[in-house]
Amino acid sequence: MKQTDRLCLGLLVVVLGFGVLASHVQAQDASYLPLDPGSKWVLRNAREKKPVIFEVVQQDGNGVRVRSTTPWGMSEWTLAERKRQFFMTEYGTGSGMMPIPDGTLYFDFARSAGTEWSNSLGTLTIASTRLEVKSASQTYPNSVQIRHKHPGGASVFTFAKGIGFVQFGEGSGAFVLDESASNLPGPRGAEASELDSPPPARPRSSGGGILFGLTANRMANEPETPEVLIKRFNQTLQTGAGFVVANGNWTELEPADGKYKLDSLNYLLSVSKQLPVSYTLRIIDTVGRNVPSNLRRTRWNDRKMRSRLFKLIDAMTPLLKGRVRWFMLGYEINEYMNRNPREASEFIELYRATAAYVRNRVPGIQVSCTLMFSGIDQLDGRLAGMNQDLDFIALTYSPLKGDFSVMDPSVLPGDFQRMKRVAAGRKVVLQEIGYPTSSVVGSSEDKQAEFYRLAFQQIERDPQAFDAVNWMMLADLSDATTKHYSQFYGLKGAAKFEAVLQTMGLFDSQGRPKKSWEILRKEFRR
Repeated sequence: MKQTDRLCLGLLVVVLGFGVLASHVQAQDASYLPLDPGSKWVLRNAREKKPVIFEVVQQDGNGVRVRSTTPWGMSEWTLAERKRQFFMTEYGTGSGMMPIPDGTLYFDFARSAGTEWSNSLGTLTIASTRLEVKSASQTYPNSVQIRHKHPGGASVFTFAKGIGFVQFGEGSGAFVLDESASNLPGPRGAEASELDSPPPARPRSSGGGILFGLTANRMANEPETPEVLIKRFNQTLQTGAGFVVANGNWTELEPADGKYKLDSLNYLLSVSKQLPVSYTLRIIDTVGRNVPSNLRRTRWNDRKMRSRLFKLIDAMTPLLKGRVRWFMLGYEINEYMNRNPREASEFIELYRATAAYVRNRVPGIQVSCTLMFSGIDQLDGRLAGMNQDLDFIALTYSPLKGDFSVMDPSVLPGDFQRMKRVAAGRKVVLQEIGYPTSSVVGSSEDKQAEFYRLAFQQIERDPQAFDAVNWMMLADLSDATTKHYSQFYGLKGAAKFEAVLQTMGLFDSQGRPKKSWEILRKEFRR
């Protein structure tokens, strides 16, 4: 494996786009009712003029005040959360709040389907923990539905993890979440800044319709918390990012045979502001397979492999429809094939069958595989059998020499022309493009800025060649993160590798913008 290819491996696993952010936040945000101050859920039914609205109106020592406004009236509840259980401590209808006896459990997300409990509020039942709710723009699988029977009738609430209220009522009378009118919960930065304003109405794209993205990650001097990660993702949106790069590992999406866990993908779609998504299903991850343990020795073209993969795609289909524009099967597959050349023909067979299946299940989606720029010659070699079945060319790109030193930015125009020739009339999607600033590898802020300037210049000169370009990454990595990944790839102490890995960001280790940041900001908003 050449060192430049190893570099791509290190960099791109560290910064996997928003897929990492989504899975990280989702793993920590297990609440089905996140009561962030200012949150507002607007739910609509086509038969009713007035919506149902739930909103967080205040927080005090007694808990969180939630206002419920329906076509039939208004009420307010004070809820106190304890380990996935929400106890009502006060209730009111606009003329003051009435205390509720201690221990009055209202919503319980720790119980299994079919269980019920009773108290002064009535009888509550977990009707389902796996309900699928479809709004006009989203699908929320594995939602929890709670039915509340009370003296005045019954109310039915449905909640999605990390989102909160997604449906009120059931059947044709149900009110379903309208994301565009809501202020859905999500960690926010404490300071007032441009991050707290709505995202631009029109994401930045070139005159040829190219969408620009920016990989979000925390500043090196910030803690790795969901709040910080969301804050930095919002920063990319405010800068003008027009699409989101995401990914998923088969082993995480299907942790047990036939059991699917799609929380990270669902969360990604819920917070990505309706932007189009580029999604990679990493059944190959640069140098290794990423398949369930009982398929590790199964050949790519085996019927069992294909059947399991198709079932996973079936589970993902409701989330892919209308949101994922570009779908990649495998990440930097050329390097895996360098190591396992005898598997190329078998993988090509699987890819062609899967690509046809995905196109059939998700009309309008485009399908491909991700390659390193250094590996595109394989499309005329061992991967030639799949070339005509790639709807677009997906690449990762950073111009580096074999010893990790940077090439001069002037190589970029020629490299872009080579991408265009290989695409042969198809569009190119750059999953990641970046350039380090460390003097250890012969670079500087000026060189990075020149690289960015040339890249935008070439895109503007030939806008028909590209469909989407994702810049990596927002911020330099911390020392600890850099050493962690250099050790993971067996290159701990390799000064040049670590220097490149650490300094690809647009902000330095102290969170200060580099010269390339202003270039990107102007181009995104132009």
